[in-house]
Amino acid sequence: MKECGRCKQIKSFDCFYKAGGRNKAYTSRAGYASVCKECRLIERKEDYRLNPEKYKKSDRAFNLRQSYGLSLKDWDDMFLNQKGCCAICNAHQSDLKSVLCVDHDHSTGKIRQLLCVPCNLTLGYMKDNVERLYSAIDYLNKHNNGLAEKTNIASILPLRKEG
Repeated sequence: MKECGRCKQIKSFDCFYKAGGRNKAYTSRAGYASVCKECRLIERKEDYRLNPEKYKKSDRAFNLRQSYGLSLKDWDDMFLNQKGCCAICNAHQSDLKSVLCVDHDHSTGKIRQLLCVPCNLTLGYMKDNVERLYSAIDYLNKHNNGLAEKTNIASILPLRKEG
C-alpha cells in the first residue's frame, strides 16, 4: 500500500504507474510514481487544457513516427521541397484548414508526397487506381461539356492505356 502524493489516499501499488519514465519528479524510492494513476490523469488533462500546443506537437511527432517512420524534420523537409503546396492541386498550406497529409502507397508503405485532405481522400476513395481516376475524368467530361478540354487534364489523357 502507498499514499498518493496528491490526493493523500492510501492505495494499492497497482493504482500507481511504475517508475522509470521521463519525469523523475513523479517517482518514489519504492519504484512507483508518487502520484496515483487517477490523480496523474487529472493533472495531464489540466496540463493539456493549459498547454494544448505542447501536446499537439508531441502527438503529431508520435503519429508521424508510428505511421510513416518520419520525424518532424522529415515532414518539414518535404513541406519545404513542395513549397508548402499539395502535390496534386497545388493548394498552399495557408489556404487549407488542416495540415498537409503524408501520402503513401498502401501496398508498399512507400512515402510519396504531401497532399491536402481532399486530394488524399480522393486517392484513397479511388483506391489509388489510375483507371478509376480516368473513368472519373470521363464522367466529368460527359456531364460538364468537356471540362477536361478547357484545362490541362486533356494533355494527360493520351497516357491512358486503352483496353
